[in-house]
Amino acid sequence: MSKVCPYYKGGYCTSSLLEQPSQDFVSSQRCLTENYKTCRFYIPKEEEKEGVEKYIEGTNEILLYAKVNILDELLISECEYYELIKTDKGYIAKCKLMNRVITKSQAKLCISYWNTCPIRKTVKE
Repeated sequence: MSKVCPYYKGGYCTSSLLEQPSQDFVSSQRCLTENYKTCRFYIPKEEEKEGVEKYIEGTNEILLYAKVNILDELLISECEYYELIKTDKGYIAKCKLMNRVITKSQAKLCISYWNTCPIRKTVKE
């Protein structure tokens, strides 16, 4: 079991509960020790994966997030970590680095600023 929070990447918190990666909630006393499990932005990986799987399968969860996540148009990014997933309701975008579905506005940022993305930069370090 790792003592470092799985959402801590290059000084940023990448929890799926945040709209975008942020340094605002990062604390070395919490993020770099087993205390990360007490953070309000921590979700055990098995619960997060289950949520994405339900979303992709088109269960009721997709109805809750349709206005935020279902793309109005097909958005294609040059980023190799950007993935489009077809669902029964339309396409959704996923960031492979964060391992989560992203919002329409985040997908648009992936198209315009994919090469300067802060999450992407952490992988190159």
